[in-house]
Amino acid sequence: MEADIALAVDSAESAAKTRIHEVVLSINFCDIASRYSSVRSKIQDGIVKTGDVSKIIEQAMSQAKNHSTLHVLATEFSVDDQRNVKNPVGMIGNTLYGNIHTVHCSLQMLSSVYACFNRRHISIKDVAASGYCAGLACTVNDEQDLGITVIDIGHSSTTVTSFFEKNIVFCGFVPIGGSHITQDIARGLDTSIAHAERLKILYGAAIPSQDDHKEVLSVETLGDSDDQTSTVSRSFLINVIQARTHEILSYSKAQLEKASSICRFAASRIALTGGTSRLPGIREQAIRILESPVRIAKPLYIEDAPSLGGEFSAIAGALMYAKSPSFQKTYMGVHTSKNPFSSLSSLLKRNL
Repeated sequence: MEADIALAVDSAESAAKTRIHEVVLSINFCDIASRYSSVRSKIQDGIVKTGDVSKIIEQAMSQAKNHSTLHVLATEFSVDDQRNVKNPVGMIGNTLYGNIHTVHCSLQMLSSVYACFNRRHISIKDVAASGYCAGLACTVNDEQDLGITVIDIGHSSTTVTSFFEKNIVFCGFVPIGGSHITQDIARGLDTSIAHAERLKILYGAAIPSQDDHKEVLSVETLGDSDDQTSTVSRSFLINVIQARTHEILSYSKAQLEKASSICRFAASRIALTGGTSRLPGIREQAIRILESPVRIAKPLYIEDAPSLGGEFSAIAGALMYAKSPSFQKTYMGVHTSKNPFSSLSSLLKRNL
């Protein structure tokens, strides 16, 4: 991990010709998950104040043991017998109830990330789930309001993030991504990872066509110092790719079904992004497997930035998250999540 972070930082500093002192992270750990908590608290002085809401949210955040909260959404409040309250501040009652959705990840993993950046004297300003960032970058407000799920097929994993009423309602994870397709090609064709990636980009597809068997591809033989090559039909390459994309989308559908059990509008439309979304035919394959309308998504317009492909969705969203105050983790004026690294700073600095 540290070597990858060092390479990313050095590359960014070299390109920007400046020194990095502070970062906002988009993270994609395997244990990032949604949690819904039902909590309650006595109302002080009989009138709901911002502090009462804050107490409810803090209770929900504390229920995820050994985890750090990335995002918080209060989906519903109740004051005594008055249910389905969106904003309880100012209401009169004895007990405040809340149904709170949190997105959390391993505190241990965050500690490791913090330690890596700390050794390079870089502070972490904030952190967000990469699936959330991808959704910010490649969906419009109306989609987030009416309901949409963003499936981001990344390098080594896939995130499934659902939005409704402009908030996250589900965050899921599939431990398979585009690099697994490349590895399948390398093993199946007995070639290098670099050449397998090239074949995937130039000749790959998620569904076959009638004439694929007629096209013959030249394949560099792995470990051969004499630059010898073998040949394989394009149909064989596509069959290898199709098997793995089918697996990724099938696991994504299982996550989508979980999202639909929470919000019935989650599967009303799908935005498919990530580098693998560039494969010809993957939209048609996704429509067949997910049984929902699917569009290929890439980052929308970002000021002073070039046109970006789907592989940059999470990065573009992290930039939007960092720049826009509207994405700060607040609910009705309550700061719902402290920087998850702030609680680690004093402890780690004493031990590093």
